[in-house]
Amino acid sequence: MISEENHSDMDDEEFVSKTAVKKALRELQSLGDELVLLSTKKLAQLPLSDMLIDAIELAKRLKTGNSRRRQIQRIGKIIRSENPDEIQAALHDQKQQDRQSQQSINPAEEWCNRLLCINDQDGNSTDANALSEFITLFPKSNRQQLGQFIRYAKKEKSEGSSSNKYRLKLFKTVQDILLNKS
Repeated sequence: MISEENHSDMDDEEFVSKTAVKKALRELQSLGDELVLLSTKKLAQLPLSDMLIDAIELAKRLKTGNSRRRQIQRIGKIIRSENPDEIQAALHDQKQQDRQSQQSINPAEEWCNRLLCINDQDGNSTDANALSEFITLFPKSNRQQLGQFIRYAKKEKSEGSSSNKYRLKLFKTVQDILLNKS
């Protein structure tokens, strides 16, 4: 029988069930799984210890099977000894930046297609006054530079060149203009 003194000690301690502990460990392992999917460049931007980065790099080399599963468990254990909330927050911020970057690519690609008079998804040729419209919407843009990139990109395409140098330059310029507007 439990004495009154021992019973009160048990009330003071916060009871955590075995299920809750396992759930927390699985969450850390899933965080580790997300980290394994990141490129080395993106990993370097996160607040990770050298030991954790080495464990992640090893897990990347292990493709399938129990060894990879055990390595992911090990990564979860290492994360537990570090600051998992800080890692999770930094990963979340990184994902937000990636989403914003992706959202800026779609309008830039659409504008490049319009500026180059490339057929849209329906097969219709877009308007030839796209440059004037773009300059009207974004007056700070350099009309001469855009015109030059458009000319050279069209020339590359007509010559059948495998290089997309000027199309990429046009895309980067349009993307920068769109990002700086907002």
